[in-house]
Amino acid sequence: MDILLILLGLLVGAVGLIMIIVNLIRKKPVKKYGATLLIGMVLLVTGGIMLDTDEEKPKEESKTKVESENVKETSKPSKEKVNLDIYIKPTIVTNENEISIDIDTNVVDGSILEVTILSGDLESVSENITVKDGKANVKFDVKDKFKPGYLAGNIWLRFNNNEVKQPDNVKKVYGENGEKLKGKYAKENKGGKEGKSIIYTTESIAYPDKATAKEVSDKNYEELKAELIEIGNGVIIDIIEPTDSEHAKVIVSDAWYHSAEHEKERFATQVGDALEQILINTDRSKGEKFAIVNFYDNFGKRVAKRKATGGYKVLE
Repeated sequence: MDILLILLGLLVGAVGLIMIIVNLIRKKPVKKYGATLLIGMVLLVTGGIMLDTDEEKPKEESKTKVESENVKETSKPSKEKVNLDIYIKPTIVTNENEISIDIDTNVVDGSILEVTILSGDLESVSENITVKDGKANVKFDVKDKFKPGYLAGNIWLRFNNNEVKQPDNVKKVYGENGEKLKGKYAKENKGGKEGKSIIYTTESIAYPDKATAKEVSDKNYEELKAELIEIGNGVIIDIIEPTDSEHAKVIVSDAWYHSAEHEKERFATQVGDALEQILINTDRSKGEKFAIVNFYDNFGKRVAKRKATGGYKVLE
């Protein structure tokens, strides 16, 4: 349409111009042909404007399309990368009647955590709780359940529990059997079950409060220490609990040197394992979830140490 107007304008304008020239030669009035020339010019200008507009329109449409596509791209929801290295941060509050545990974690929503509290005499409470927005909470009614002292706590994200199974969305992220889990809390499932589970052990839980738990712990430690020395039948002179710079020590008498090597190894393993557990249960492992015990003679020579594979090695 715009091209047609331009051509028509050129034609009309040319006719008007020719008629004006002819009449000037004939010396006739040219007024009426001036209008023809004017109309031709108007058509020519109008056609040019429309042509410019049409040429710009595809550019504007193209620009609008690009902007629209950019908006669509930026409006697409971004997929957050799931962290397979799990962290668990519990906050534990105790009183005589209740133990409350608030948990912050990065496991996906819907994950089921198993929370267990265990005493030294194997009394326990346990509950399965669901994580939402990175948080979970459990409150245990423990009135008349535990004796005063230090308790152990465990928080599990289990993939080896046949009774309580993780939801499908959780297994989709961490694997059907938790095989995608990573980090220091990810442990291989036991009992013939493939995959992994998250096992987090809390610090010792002072029940019903720190002062009471420490008082009971100190008393228990001294009693157990005396009992262990007595069981040693004269071989154990003293037991020294660990410090910030040294591991626990068992001081043995000269009777140590009058026993066969296999008897020394068996004795060190029995006493060492028992003392390690006592130190952990009475909160003397310096904040660690394990304890290391070495054996020394009365002159300060180390005579036995823990083996990496378990048990104790007798030293020459």
